[in-house]
Amino acid sequence: MSSQQYAIIDQNNIWQSTISWDGVTQLTPSTGWSIQTVASLPPGGIQGYALVNGVWVDPNAISNVPQIVSKAQFYVAAASSGIITFAEAEALLSNGTIPASLASAITTLPANQQSIARIAIVGVANYQRNDPFVSTLATEMGLTSTQLDSLFIAAGAIAL
Repeated sequence: MSSQQYAIIDQNNIWQSTISWDGVTQLTPSTGWSIQTVASLPPGGIQGYALVNGVWVDPNAISNVPQIVSKAQFYVAAASSGIITFAEAEALLSNGTIPASLASAITTLPANQQSIARIAIVGVANYQRNDPFVSTLATEMGLTSTQLDSLFIAAGAIAL
């Protein structure tokens, strides 16, 4: 069986190394890490590139994280990243139905913040990267700060 190139991706979705692997032999990455097939490796094979929606992003671009994205951009990027489904994004944007994973994250907030969270998710037009509420919900959904940055980068690149 022939070997193919696979990327070793850490828990922050950052490329750490490349391996040749037959794709069959048992190989277990560290907790939170993954092995992914990639159409192409980062330019020059530079360690530290982030994989965002199947595209390698220069680590220096992470410093250019958009600080504000529209609600539509945010949820299209979240659906493209597999955080929610496209059907959930459409339902939220068309009739205010909060995706189950996000609704579950809201239940982990203190009771006095849950209604505020639901109102903000449905009612605001834009999301701000430095909003503590956005960071808290992202953390509750299992996203790291780097993954949230990647989501904002992907959202900022979407022209609607």
